[in-house]
Amino acid sequence: MADHDAESCSSQFIYDVFLSFRGSTRCGFTDNLYTALTNKGITTFRDDENLRVGDRIRDTLLEAIKRSRMSIAVVCQNYASSAWCLDELVQIMECSNKGTKRPVFPIFYHVDPSDVRHQKNQYDQDMKKHESRYGKDSHKVQAWRLALQEVSNLSGKHCKVHSYESEMIKSIVEEVSAKLPPEPLYIKHPIGFDSHFEAVESLWNIKSHNTICMLVIYGDGNKTTFVGELFNKFRHQFQAAIFLDKVSEKSRSVDGLENLQVALLYEMGVHKKPKLGSTLKGSSDIKQSLRNKRVLLVLDDVDDTEQLDSLAGGGDWFCPGSRIVITTRDANFLNNQVLDGFKIEKYCINEGEFDRMEALGSNQKQDKVVEEDMVGFENIFNDVTKQLKENDSRVDVISIIGMGGLGKTTLAKKIYNNEVKKLFSCCVWVTVSKDYKAKELLQSLLKGCGLWESIKGKDISEDDQKSKVQKFLEKKKYLIVLDDVWEPEVWDEVKCVFPKNNNGSAILITSRNDGVANYTGSRSYYPPLLEKDESWKLFCKKVFKGGECPSVLESIGRLMTEKCRGLPLAIITLAGVVGKKKRLTVEWMRIMRSVIWYLAKDNSKVTEVLKLSYDSLPQRLKTCFLYFGIYPEDYAIPVKRLVQLWIAEGFIQPPEIGISDGLEVEDIGEEYLNELVDRSLVMVAKRRSDGGIKSCRIHDLLLDLCISENRAEKDIVFCTEKDIRSLGNFKSCRLSLRGNDLDSFNQCDHSRIHSLMCFWKYYDIKNALINVTSFDSARILDFGDPAFGLSSQAAQNLGTFIHLRYLRLHQDPYLENHCDFICFLANLETLIVEENYDFSFELPHGIWRLKKLRHLEGWLRMTSKTAPPDMSKEECLPNLQTLQFVFFEEKLTMSSVVNGRFPKLRKLGLARDFGSECTEHEQLQGLHHLKNLEKLKLVDFGELPQAHEFPSNITKITITTSAFSYDCGIRSENGY
Repeated sequence: MADHDAESCSSQFIYDVFLSFRGSTRCGFTDNLYTALTNKGITTFRDDENLRVGDRIRDTLLEAIKRSRMSIAVVCQNYASSAWCLDELVQIMECSNKGTKRPVFPIFYHVDPSDVRHQKNQYDQDMKKHESRYGKDSHKVQAWRLALQEVSNLSGKHCKVHSYESEMIKSIVEEVSAKLPPEPLYIKHPIGFDSHFEAVESLWNIKSHNTICMLVIYGDGNKTTFVGELFNKFRHQFQAAIFLDKVSEKSRSVDGLENLQVALLYEMGVHKKPKLGSTLKGSSDIKQSLRNKRVLLVLDDVDDTEQLDSLAGGGDWFCPGSRIVITTRDANFLNNQVLDGFKIEKYCINEGEFDRMEALGSNQKQDKVVEEDMVGFENIFNDVTKQLKENDSRVDVISIIGMGGLGKTTLAKKIYNNEVKKLFSCCVWVTVSKDYKAKELLQSLLKGCGLWESIKGKDISEDDQKSKVQKFLEKKKYLIVLDDVWEPEVWDEVKCVFPKNNNGSAILITSRNDGVANYTGSRSYYPPLLEKDESWKLFCKKVFKGGECPSVLESIGRLMTEKCRGLPLAIITLAGVVGKKKRLTVEWMRIMRSVIWYLAKDNSKVTEVLKLSYDSLPQRLKTCFLYFGIYPEDYAIPVKRLVQLWIAEGFIQPPEIGISDGLEVEDIGEEYLNELVDRSLVMVAKRRSDGGIKSCRIHDLLLDLCISENRAEKDIVFCTEKDIRSLGNFKSCRLSLRGNDLDSFNQCDHSRIHSLMCFWKYYDIKNALINVTSFDSARILDFGDPAFGLSSQAAQNLGTFIHLRYLRLHQDPYLENHCDFICFLANLETLIVEENYDFSFELPHGIWRLKKLRHLEGWLRMTSKTAPPDMSKEECLPNLQTLQFVFFEEKLTMSSVVNGRFPKLRKLGLARDFGSECTEHEQLQGLHHLKNLEKLKLVDFGELPQAHEFPSNITKITITTSAFSYDCGIRSENGY
């Protein structure tokens, strides 16, 4: 106990650095060095000339050396001539070699280190003078010679005569700052836990640099004092040591976790900013700062897994040899927590006993995964584990793909920790993450294979490092998990290290990007969003810890979980909010009304996880993704409409001439959508018969992300029933209008509106008139699904909207007789006239002026007025892709109308006109002129042309009658 108390007393350092130097350097180099250290905030002891009196080192200097965390020896040409300097050096080396092992940093100033080591030249002369005074065999002289040899063998700096001292001093200060050992804690009343320390030392094997150990201290004893003394006793054996107290209390304050992360980073000397922006960003920064140093990290009073996740998220955060100590009041705190890459030990401080959990190396993980986190994944889990058990030949690559927060990593952990793991002789888990670096990824594999310590610090090329991993795995049956892979290129970095053993080895990948699965050629699994009952089950297990929900709260609780739309992370986050509230109807109702707000607020983990996916998008996809914010919740979005809107907005540029190879902007738009689907940001609602996407949806939480990002950019205004009257105050260029107050809308100023999308809530506006007289800047006008009329003034004004690219409106009697305005919309690309089969719209002859028109849809009538017999061949629509549905009246036929006027037509819909003077066969003649036609829809045609009369590229024919419809897949030389 006495020894321990003495050490506690001596450990109260006064100085960071003790500066030992010869008087000849005092006013030059040493003074500049002292000033630079002080400016860096490093408390430095520099002696006063008045202290050096007599032959013995004064007690003041001896005390200063003992009370300094490290020493710098400025060893100059005549350093050995001073008995004072040599006495100081002996004391400095004694403090370095015994007990606390404090660092010593030598600077060889204008002297060759070999002269000091071998005591040559001036050093030989000076030491001989000391021998003549004190005797050759004097213990004092022998101690001086030994100290000189020891200091000359240490790593330091050699400041040559003609070197730039300012640059040298700057470099020295940086190195000293990095070498300073951790500062001890001040413990007012040390208790002394010597017997406990011995037990702890046996538990975490502090001399081992191959493992990362986490020690959990629990019990009724004074845990904080114990870990404080433990910190002081062992801190000097680490490159960095951090003690964070009152973690539980501090984390519950505003931005508490983020502030704790800032404190940790500050102690590491790598972050001085007051704010990080998010705990996810903080975790990334901590991981970067910890992974290259042996660290002692103490987290005092931890009671929540989120605290642990934010401050010590996994073994791949730490350098091998690091030690993490946490204190907690709950002995079972970590029983259900998955901690990657730690060897975990538990120690009860009140009983002096320890309880060993599953011992895990840096390349292993716990065998316990919380069972409730597996809700809804059972089928995939069983399928993958069966595959791993039965495969005994090729190397299997398996991918788990899905949106952020879906539980891919949880599922992978369950598989990894299953008994199937025993079939593999080598198991390695590597977390890749969004901002991975190839070098760090390779290091993680080396650490996982236990190879890192043997090459650490050596100059070994990246290719040689890969070769080491490859040779290590060559004769082993291995299971490698690559968790959180963002881009396919990661596979290129690591695939060469995985030998094709043909022994049943496996690589398991989790990713948000389906492109990763496609690139690796793996077997892919797509965990679905949870069903309603599964969501409720997960919610209850998180809130009630195995108990049952009171019946009076169940209906409210189910409504809450339904708003999470089956996303496990959202359900777990919501459960965390609800679990901290009183189980009262009024409390639950208040949360239920604002579920999305709780889940999407700035510091929510849900928002952080989902925003990562958005942040990773290239700019071309970010713009397209944010456009989803214009749609209401749970809206089935027709893909062809969406792509047409993207084109009208200018989001998609035409391919360059000469490299398009028949590629149109519509093809590029569909490719953009496929990329968003592959990245798990958009969900497929329905597919076409050819496998393409017909309609899509976006999760409500991702929709909220779109809305918040758009709001930040002031790009889209979402105007609902209650704020239609304040529309004039908005200056945004895109308007998503929801409500049915058409009168108020008509009174607003529309001049700033660039795009208008209407999603009317009710159908009681059927007889209302919409006034769009001031939409002259609009590129897009979509008046929604219910039928309403255009005022006469509106119809006249539409013809002046020269910027209009996209127009969707509804047929009405007025429009039937006043449709010539369409012919003046020279930039129009998409025209959709919504109506039914019984009420068609006659195309005016001026339609041929619209040379940019790409899509013309509705129930459309072509008459002799539309296409007169004497019509010039120059009257054509050169860019038209879609034309449906068309009636040919009177004597018009396909042959008489087509005649080279639709060179790019891909999709055609024809409706039989029963009043036509031509037969069905005559009406359909001329189809073979449409060389690019791919899809044909026929309504009420009972007779089909002969096979040779169809275009060669056609892939699909849909036949519709009043009784039925069916698709015909037509095999052509180009496929289906």
